[in-house]
Amino acid sequence: MSSRKITYAEFQDLVTKPKNILQDRIIQHRWERCRFLMDYSIMYNHPDIVYFLLDKGWDLYDVEIFRKILGSAQASEYIDYYIQKGINLNDERFYKPIEVEDYMFNYENEYLDNDPNTDMENEPVIRYIYQPISYFTRNSCVVKKMIDNGLDIKKNVFDTEWGCLKRAIDYGEMDFVIDIMQYIDKDHLESEVWWCLMLNHVSQDGNVGKGAEKCYTILCEREKLLNSGLQPSRDIYDKVKVKWYHEVKEDPGEFRD
Repeated sequence: MSSRKITYAEFQDLVTKPKNILQDRIIQHRWERCRFLMDYSIMYNHPDIVYFLLDKGWDLYDVEIFRKILGSAQASEYIDYYIQKGINLNDERFYKPIEVEDYMFNYENEYLDNDPNTDMENEPVIRYIYQPISYFTRNSCVVKKMIDNGLDIKKNVFDTEWGCLKRAIDYGEMDFVIDIMQYIDKDHLESEVWWCLMLNHVSQDGNVGKGAEKCYTILCEREKLLNSGLQPSRDIYDKVKVKWYHEVKEDPGEFRD
């Protein structure tokens, strides 16, 4: 990477220039590998600069940048470029877990109980969070394009903690959910255990008061995909609703049992 940092003021000035001058200036300042320039260009939606940097040899397997690409406004167009360049969407570099420091209290430690002077707050616990690349986009079109180009569905869609479908369900992004449900295989569609894990937070993360309705909609869509011709069963709904933050007292629709 370039050691020459571009300031935000320089970036603002750069984007006002005609395309040929802009590109010449990037080369002149050796900004072809400048992470600040790439970050600004993605963040402030300047795809011409992003494509120019990619064409100048930016590493397609730069995980941090690729995740930002997937979360950007131009993600659908950017993924076309990556696919045209022959990117392997299942490359192990995209699936390395993220190391995080988890600050927590350990109330079960016997030494804390025996010593009243012990500070209850422990040193941070190092955790490793598995986040597949699909987790970083909220655009179902992008996920479809990646699936059609060999994306590992098991890792990216069916994962019950960090998959893109789980995230969309938790955030109540129903258009995304319905789009991606078309890729669920019969084994997962029929698995009650899997669905209970997928639906256990649908009432949270901004969906206060609407989780039950969204859960019901998903269960209805499941029956359509199973071609059952039936209303959903209460089995899954009754099991997941007890784990929701908000209590649900009324049924959101009709069940078959």
